[in-house]
Amino acid sequence: MNEHIEIERYAGVIRNMQLISGAMLMGVVVFLIVALVRPADQVGVDAGGAAPGGKFSLVYLSVAFGVVALGASMAVPRLMGGVMTKRQAMEDNAARAGGAAGRADRIVRLLAVRNATMIVQVGILEGTALFAVTAYFIERSSWSLVVAIVLAAAIAARIPTKAGLRDWLELTLREQDAAGRWN
Repeated sequence: MNEHIEIERYAGVIRNMQLISGAMLMGVVVFLIVALVRPADQVGVDAGGAAPGGKFSLVYLSVAFGVVALGASMAVPRLMGGVMTKRQAMEDNAARAGGAAGRADRIVRLLAVRNATMIVQVGILEGTALFAVTAYFIERSSWSLVVAIVLAAAIAARIPTKAGLRDWLELTLREQDAAGRWN
């Protein structure tokens, strides 16, 4: 099956995916702007950005969580997507045997899988980015600011495009066909 996917047929689904990921990004951006414009003396940090009294710093946690979140945002959705696409292919095989499933049905179901994995992926990054902004808000450390900006950029990079989703759909359909999950 070497047909080109008419991605415009799924523009509404793609737009919803873009809106969801964009909304999650905007939460981080708005909180980051608030943290940047707030005067440092309102929270009780010293001029260097360290917590008063040498208490444990949130900066270390934000950096560690940022690294873990970037890895998890790649690994968890791949694991989820693999399981979900296999399950979807088995259900499609059963439906096809009954004469019900076609290529358009497969594409819609794959887009639902991609949407679910995107929400998890962006959610992992968003939560960690908000924590990094909170750490910056409290301690004014540039490390937390950098982590928040990197994670916000990672969220922005994951906003789906029509071309990207079309390529993913074509690859996934080819892989399913080659593996005999749809034959």
